[in-house]
Amino acid sequence: MNSARFQDAIARIDAANAADPRGVELPYSRRLSAWVERLAPDASEELRLAARAQHICRWMSPRESYPAGRIGYLKWREDLKHFHAEKAGEILREAGYEDATVARVQDLIRKRNFPRDPEGRVIEDALCLVFLETQFAETTAKTGDEKMISIIQKTWKKMTPHAREIALDMKLPPLVARALNTGIADPVNARILAVSEDRLQGFQRDPLGEIARQSGVELPVVIERIQAMLRAGTIRRVRQTLLATNLAQGALVAWQVPEDRLTGAFDYMFQQDPFSGHVVVRTTDAGKTTYRLWTTLKVPQGFSMTKHCEFLCRQTGAKRFILLPAKKLFALGVGHVRRRGLEPGSRAEVLAEVTDVTETKLTDLEWRVLEALKREFAAEELVPDLWTARAKEAGVSLPEFLAMGEDFNRRKIIGRFSTFLEHVKPVANGEPVTRYNALFHWTVPAGRELDAGREVGRHHIMTHAYWREGGPEFHNVNVMGVAHGTDKQLLLAHKIAIDRHLEEAGIHVGYTNVFWGGRSEIKPSEISPLTYRRWADENRVS
Repeated sequence: MNSARFQDAIARIDAANAADPRGVELPYSRRLSAWVERLAPDASEELRLAARAQHICRWMSPRESYPAGRIGYLKWREDLKHFHAEKAGEILREAGYEDATVARVQDLIRKRNFPRDPEGRVIEDALCLVFLETQFAETTAKTGDEKMISIIQKTWKKMTPHAREIALDMKLPPLVARALNTGIADPVNARILAVSEDRLQGFQRDPLGEIARQSGVELPVVIERIQAMLRAGTIRRVRQTLLATNLAQGALVAWQVPEDRLTGAFDYMFQQDPFSGHVVVRTTDAGKTTYRLWTTLKVPQGFSMTKHCEFLCRQTGAKRFILLPAKKLFALGVGHVRRRGLEPGSRAEVLAEVTDVTETKLTDLEWRVLEALKREFAAEELVPDLWTARAKEAGVSLPEFLAMGEDFNRRKIIGRFSTFLEHVKPVANGEPVTRYNALFHWTVPAGRELDAGREVGRHHIMTHAYWREGGPEFHNVNVMGVAHGTDKQLLLAHKIAIDRHLEEAGIHVGYTNVFWGGRSEIKPSEISPLTYRRWADENRVS
């Protein structure tokens, strides 16, 4: 890039926009440039010039000079593209740019080859973000809420997933969530989520149809709403879960990491270790703990969890780790929406079922089908015949695919079909799904672990409950569970109710504690032996 020539061109564009009698175009063009630089830090010179000149001298071609109505509006918009491109071309030639650069900038301004042109997508994202950031209130005041809803929906369709993610972090007005049908408080969404989060246990031949049946919402609406929530980030993923403890060794891992290495260790395990799932920094009300970092880990059969953790210690600076594998499972679900408003002590009439941790071996064909079955769904993949494309991906017929899915179910490999909410961060207009993530610990007498786990797991607030042996460093805790909520004191009230119930059931609690989640990220753990072998070879983990 010729810096002097580029700066001269920018100064000339700014000078032209500074002549705007309304005082609009100069700050607008600078804001658009700022967004392009944020979206594409390595943006080309042509892209930066096109962003700055995108609306150059717009006041010279006012809307009022064209006929009223949609036809007049569309004609004005089309002519503007050529007007801005010609103005920009004049300035760039004066600044000494060659014809090829001028033509490229003009193509970007005219939106030629949009949306196939990646740089054109960057400019469009920036235009949409400037609109949402600086023109939302003014446009709403002019158009009214109902027209604005249509504008928001059209704007959203033009944006890339990255730009949508940025927009959702802008704390936009509630009208946005209403327009996008993405809020969890929306009554239709709430009915769908109350089923789709964790009511579809096992393999379903028609999971979206089953959500429609149980929620009472028509199938096209179910698909439309889940797609919208997924694109908006309210739902972070849609997938068929597995009982991975039956396919890979699994453990909760407590890590002792020096405070100055904690952030780096967190980032490494979340971003670079495909076998670590939930990554959480925790504190406890009982005093300072040296085990601040907690993760879940899955290592396929035939490989060593200990060696894997030793490798992670070398990469992150962790000084020590404690593996806490599950011996039994008592609760495994999510259900944040339907758990809202639960009274402390609310529990099922019957004890929680016990799920054993067993080992299941699969053939290469079964792994291929399982890989296709468990892969997350993109929004456009959510269609009524959900499994047809996945069967093709696995290289089997649809009847074969469905039969193998049901066989996996009988072998207790399949978990549930689920829409996972983005509960770590606020969604849509800042609406939180949950705020507090509590890991409960209980020490009960040896021999009473099953009894205690089934009593804990029957409480509706529990999303997970396990028998895990904590050892002396964790006061020999042997029953653990996870609960989420938006109110810390209410979560503690649930915990107190469970403690009281255990005592009433004749199960003495010798020690208990709560580890509160702070920074947290969640991703599925990889469990494929082939993937692990490649990773182990690349990282020289024997």
